[in-house]
Amino acid sequence: MKEYRDKSNRLIIELSAKDSIETFLEISNKLKILWNAQVINKIESPDQRYWDFKIYDSVLVLHSDTFCGISIHFEERDKESLLRSIAEKIMIQEETQNNPLHTDHAPRGG
Repeated sequence: MKEYRDKSNRLIIELSAKDSIETFLEISNKLKILWNAQVINKIESPDQRYWDFKIYDSVLVLHSDTFCGISIHFEERDKESLLRSIAEKIMIQEETQNNPLHTDHAPRGG
């Protein structure tokens, strides 16, 4: 997870350095499940994807780019702590799901 700012000083958090549709859709699903986020707009091209989600009366942008990976940011600049919280929760979920000792992935006896 990497933080940076755009030209307008808006906080952007990179969730993945690699762009993949599978990871993008997985993050989208986590936003829907964990924050009851609703997709309100989608812009897609061969190299980029922008999906806008409504979360707590704010607009969160999930962005993927072939060269820059997958990131999130809020349109509103006063949501930095919420953005960090969302990013951390997504990354914790990712680590838990990829842990071979996690109960969903543990071998079952029988």
